[in-house]
Amino acid sequence: MRTINLVEFHRPDFRIDTFNEIISSLISSLNFLNKKTARLDYLLQKDSINIIFGYHRLFQSDKYSKISLSKNSIIFNLEPIYLLNEHPHYSEYIKEIINFPIIDYSPLNINFLKNRGASNIFKFNFGYIDLRNGFNAFSKNKNYIFIGVLTEYRKKILSALISNKIKIKISDSLWGIKRDQEINLSKAVINLNKDELSILAVYRIWHSLCLNTPVISSISIDKALNAEYEKYIKFYESIETLSFNDELISPKLYQEKTSFTSSTRDLCAWIDSIVNN
Repeated sequence: MRTINLVEFHRPDFRIDTFNEIISSLISSLNFLNKKTARLDYLLQKDSINIIFGYHRLFQSDKYSKISLSKNSIIFNLEPIYLLNEHPHYSEYIKEIINFPIIDYSPLNINFLKNRGASNIFKFNFGYIDLRNGFNAFSKNKNYIFIGVLTEYRKKILSALISNKIKIKISDSLWGIKRDQEINLSKAVINLNKDELSILAVYRIWHSLCLNTPVISSISIDKALNAEYEKYIKFYESIETLSFNDELISPKLYQEKTSFTSSTRDLCAWIDSIVNN
């Protein structure tokens, strides 16, 4: 297999390494599988296989310059693109990627893409990889934690939880080691949908479980995805009813039953099939 180049595109006016954990985990797993890797943001390599993250960002404004994809490009999509009506900029993004191989995690997204003509899609199953970096040396506290953009929908739920005497650390600006340490120290991560139409934020859930912290979550619109995770996280039909003494699901089951390296091995087999065809 040729070198796999992992690329993240950023908005020209704002840089944030949203996908650092998954890119680093992919590089680690690919290297373990004896695959050659590179990480070159913005740079598509002619002689490499380019797995691209964040390409949707270039379509968020008409002011942003678009970068054409090379024929050896693969899109790793983590956006809820089935919400096309709520996010019109997805329209041009979808038109651009539809004829390229696509990696996605959501059955709802995948069916949406297939109905629009995408024919080469790989469903990536996030699996356990140790992201603790020594944080497991600390004892957990008694606080829940929520990290994410504070939409009005989320604010309402968090306010109800606080009124119910649930201790929650709330942040929309924690990143990197500080964020990971706070997650690892917390009793559990509260995962809230952005709104009523959200799919499950698997990337956040995966990250939290790999930091050895239980997750409680509101139910998403993607029923198949909910079913995949119901044995690893605790769902609430109405998360406002959370009680401090509610039993949590230990991350140990996720650690025992899933593997990021195995998922990466399956991804490599799919990439091989593309290259060989």
